[in-house]
Amino acid sequence: MSIAVFVLPILILVALAIGVLVYYLCYKAAINRKLRGEESSAHVPMASMETVWKVVAVIAVFVMYSSLSSKITNLQNELNNTRNSLSNELDVLQGRLYEMQEMEKKEASLISEVTYDFGEIDSDEHTTEMLFSVVPKSYSGETELSLNYRGKIITLINNGSGVFTGSLVLPIFEEYYKDALICITEDGVTRTEMWEDLPQDGLQYYCLPLFHTMQCSTGFEKKKDSVRVDIELQMLTKGDGYLEQFHDTTLYVKKDNTIIEEIPLVNGAIVLDKSYPAKEGECFDFYIRAVDQYGYIHEEYVTGWSMSEDRVAEVGYEEMEYLYPFRVYAPDGTPMIE
Repeated sequence: MSIAVFVLPILILVALAIGVLVYYLCYKAAINRKLRGEESSAHVPMASMETVWKVVAVIAVFVMYSSLSSKITNLQNELNNTRNSLSNELDVLQGRLYEMQEMEKKEASLISEVTYDFGEIDSDEHTTEMLFSVVPKSYSGETELSLNYRGKIITLINNGSGVFTGSLVLPIFEEYYKDALICITEDGVTRTEMWEDLPQDGLQYYCLPLFHTMQCSTGFEKKKDSVRVDIELQMLTKGDGYLEQFHDTTLYVKKDNTIIEEIPLVNGAIVLDKSYPAKEGECFDFYIRAVDQYGYIHEEYVTGWSMSEDRVAEVGYEEMEYLYPFRVYAPDGTPMIE
């Protein structure tokens, strides 16, 4: 319960006491002036009791309003705290429910473990071989495992220790690989289970070397009939040693969508500080291109600027439709990711 519930009656009593005291002091002062002959008339001026009660009423209303306002604020704070607490408890319960569902699913699963890795890449067909192994929770010498992938049945081989292996040839740049069933046949009875951990994104994120560019600094400064460019870039890869899997790494400079300069990167880094002739309305684009060990060409857009009358303005993606964050081309130049 709010403290205002106890304070309100006390404040009202204090207001009444102050009103009575004011009335008494005014009355006493008026009598004293009359006795000293300071006023010749018979009228004794004194504070009107009605005025005093009006003052007391105003004070009481103000006190009540302040108390109610404080109570409303406290109730709102309590309501917000309750909502936040309930939201946190709901998040915790949902997390626990998800964990319980995952545990139940794991306990009910017929499979103990499924692992996979990628083998050779065919850059002509744009496919890769995925090697995988399945370990059932229970098996015998008569147990048979197979994989039903989009209607194609692949028989798995038992290595003798309960580990069944197989392989799939999959397109690299195609998404949604979750259409796979693991089939376990024992004593003439076949049971199936969805392969939940099969990659769902394009396999290029798993089997191709990838990079992105860290912009240490980028800046443009307008000069008379030119623009001064100050750029420092560093390529980052998804793992140690992946940088060595790229070659012909180059920074391309475009003006009005025409390449005007190609600058090789050294160890995946470049520092560019130079001026280019530029006129009002001309646009500049900068992007990095690199070729991986399989011949695929990777491009990442870095930045773009346009020349206005009095300044250099950054170009947004909405303003120039041909801009892109990332692309991959086949060795023959065919776009694979646009």
